[in-house]
Amino acid sequence: MIIIFSNQKGGCGKTTLATAFSFYLSIKGHLVTVFDTDEQQSLFQMHQMDKTHFDNSFLFDVQYINVDDEDSINKMFAEFSGTDDKIAVVDSSGVLDFKNLFLASRCDNIIVPFSFDKKTLPSTLTWLKSYSHFKFDESKIIVLANRIKSTVKKEALEKAKALISANGYFVCNNNVADINSINLLTTVAIDKQTHERTVDAFNEMYLKIFNK
Repeated sequence: MIIIFSNQKGGCGKTTLATAFSFYLSIKGHLVTVFDTDEQQSLFQMHQMDKTHFDNSFLFDVQYINVDDEDSINKMFAEFSGTDDKIAVVDSSGVLDFKNLFLASRCDNIIVPFSFDKKTLPSTLTWLKSYSHFKFDESKIIVLANRIKSTVKKEALEKAKALISANGYFVCNNNVADINSINLLTTVAIDKQTHERTVDAFNEMYLKIFNK
């Protein structure tokens, strides 16, 4: 199985969620490999640094893969498609183009995180419309409200989620509150605050992904 975290807007939490969900899946007994497809390689570089500084047995490996490298992309799909126990989690680039949309369309599930602000919500709607424009399978999409600040009015957030849902996309009932521990993010272990703020949404996502 291949699960990709994708959105064109930087700062919506793709990398944080991809890492946290990889821990979640690993703890549930799945064999997870994370693929960083962003040219900045922030997640891959963080993992390399963690391996240098920590003498730990890591729950998952992180590899960098270039979206222009068709052989490597096809190898990933050949290895991870068709199984629920062996899972690839992909942290995608923030570039909105056909290449990245097509990559997302080939994955089994697409997690689209969005923050509730004036820039991220419109950018998320643009990503969703662009994906749908190419007639890709919309049933793969799971939209997750992420990094929600305590000052956000519940009614306004629910209205935004209803707008997305009305266009046929699955939107998680659970939201992820703003995580202050983002600077503590590592691939060694998940911190308590991140776990507590993501677990309800991840439980909901897990049931949706595995049809339980």
